[in-house]
Amino acid sequence: MNLIEDGILTIQDKNDRNKYYNPELINIQFDTIKTSSIYLDENFKILKFNLQKNDVEYDRDKLVALFNSSFCDTYVLAIDSENNSYKLSGFSKNDLLYFMNSIKKIFHDKSSKYILNYLKDNIQEIDFECIYKSVKNEKFDIKCIVPCSEGIRSH
Repeated sequence: MNLIEDGILTIQDKNDRNKYYNPELINIQFDTIKTSSIYLDENFKILKFNLQKNDVEYDRDKLVALFNSSFCDTYVLAIDSENNSYKLSGFSKNDLLYFMNSIKKIFHDKSSKYILNYLKDNIQEIDFECIYKSVKNEKFDIKCIVPCSEGIRSH
C-alpha cells in the first residue's frame, strides 16, 4: 500500500495510538484513469486517489486514519500486469523514469522523448513534461514534483 509506505496515511489504534502498517485494516477506493491508449489500458492500471473525494473504509470504532497532506490532495500511481507500482504524482518519490522504461520495452527503438510525448498524448491528468524536466535537471522544488505532504515554498 503506497499511501501507508509513503507516510501519507497513518493508521492508529483509537485508544492507545499504536500505529499499524497493515494495509488490510483499511479499504481505500481508487479511481481508475482511462487513457486514450489501448496499450496502456491493457498493460497498466492508472489509479488516482483524492483525499476529498475517495472513500476510505475502516473500523471507526477501533481505528483512526490520518492523512498527511498540505498543498495538494491527489495521488496518482500506475500498476503494471506484474503488480509493480510506479508513483507518478503526489508521493515523496517519483517513478516516472521507471514507468517510462517499462513502457519503452514495447517501443524498442523509440527515444525517451517519444515515450514522454506518448504519455502526454494519452494521459492528460499528469504534467509528464514538467515531471521529466524536474527529475532530469534535479529540480525537486517545482510544484509538479513536490510531494503533497511537503508543501511548496512561497519564495
